[in-house]
Amino acid sequence: MYYERSGHFRAAAHILTKLAERRSPDVNLYKRLEYLSRAIVCMKSSDSRPTALFGDTTQSTAGEFLHELEEKMEVSRIQLHILESLHKLSDSVPTQEAINALNCDLLDITQLYEEFADRFNLAECQLAILHCAGHHDPNLIETIWRNIIDSDLRAVSSMSSDAQKNLICNKIKHLAKLYMSSEKYFPIEFIVKYLETKTQNFEFESQWLTESLLEMGVKLTDLLDLYHKLYKSRELSTSWPRKQIHLLRVLAFIINAFTFNQSLVSFAERRHFCTKSLDVLSAYLIDLQTMDSEDRAVRSLLYDLKAIKAKVERCV
Repeated sequence: MYYERSGHFRAAAHILTKLAERRSPDVNLYKRLEYLSRAIVCMKSSDSRPTALFGDTTQSTAGEFLHELEEKMEVSRIQLHILESLHKLSDSVPTQEAINALNCDLLDITQLYEEFADRFNLAECQLAILHCAGHHDPNLIETIWRNIIDSDLRAVSSMSSDAQKNLICNKIKHLAKLYMSSEKYFPIEFIVKYLETKTQNFEFESQWLTESLLEMGVKLTDLLDLYHKLYKSRELSTSWPRKQIHLLRVLAFIINAFTFNQSLVSFAERRHFCTKSLDVLSAYLIDLQTMDSEDRAVRSLLYDLKAIKAKVERCV
């Protein structure tokens, strides 16, 4: 473009923006994002010189326009996410019509949610839109996460155990990078509870999810609190017969991880972590003594928790 080559960056940015926003079946969404990207580069390359063509004479106005472009780009990337998600669905007249509509124009966030993400049950796109819009609806967000997890579990149902675990972990890690900085959109307590419940009959190691959460940057202290709360809750006890045994194995892993690597807990928190660990371990041992002593899992946990308790005592 002439204005780009000649250094009239603000003029170029305005023209590129108009091209991106022009409603036409001749320009697809990928080209629109390219126009927006070039417009942003132009605005970042511009200096404070006035551009008489558009009357954009102040640096503050330029800054506002750049901010507007970056917001358009954020929404447009979600539009692209929706488009690519629709391409993965089975071909149908409604799907093809939606794909055509997404290519013909840049749409606003409300249209994207109501006419596409919600209509076609695109849960990850729904979450992205809520995050982009800053809309916080805890019940809706939990429902969306439930749908994301259910969809992934259906997708891996015929795979091997290792493949199932890897794909689920990779999806959670991917979404954690996007949303974990804001618990509003990454409700970790709900996610852990729902994943642990839904995978209770999968052939995964007890600590599969805990290891992934640690890799994502979740603090060991938070994991202890979270899993202890889940263990003490009477919720799910009927639908999850081996809940106590499973969660005690996870809690044993969490506390034992500290004895192997104390740097997992900050120096300021270590004494408190040790004290809490000893308290809960004593309670868990009492609980185990009330269970079936003929159960091999119960006997194994009794032995393991006593050994872990001794190691924590040496850390104090």
